[in-house]
Amino acid sequence: ISVVGARQNGDKQTFDCQTQFIQLIGERINHVHLIDSDNTLHKDAEGNEETSSHPPFGLGVLDFDKLFPALNQYHSIDAWWTVDLCFWDQAWDATEICFDFMKELREKHQS
Repeated sequence: ISVVGARQNGDKQTFDCQTQFIQLIGERINHVHLIDSDNTLHKDAEGNEETSSHPPFGLGVLDFDKLFPALNQYHSIDAWWTVDLCFWDQAWDATEICFDFMKELREKHQS
């Protein structure tokens, strides 16, 4: 939404990077629902775009080394975060990879 303008109607309102969006809404962040992104949208059975694709961490284009410090300004990484792999065909197989990826990021960016 913030960089590509996916699923926005009319003129797209975008930012150069996700951290600009985080800075804009930071005080309003109550819960972090974390996914990686490959800048594509998942399509339903009829081919209609539904929601962002949810690839396992490391397979997308997001730079979590930039995102984590920005998010941590508003929402502690010690707090409970949700990892989402919906629509990923092998989600159970990717869960351990995602857990390890997030654990490493948490250790690296913990205040």
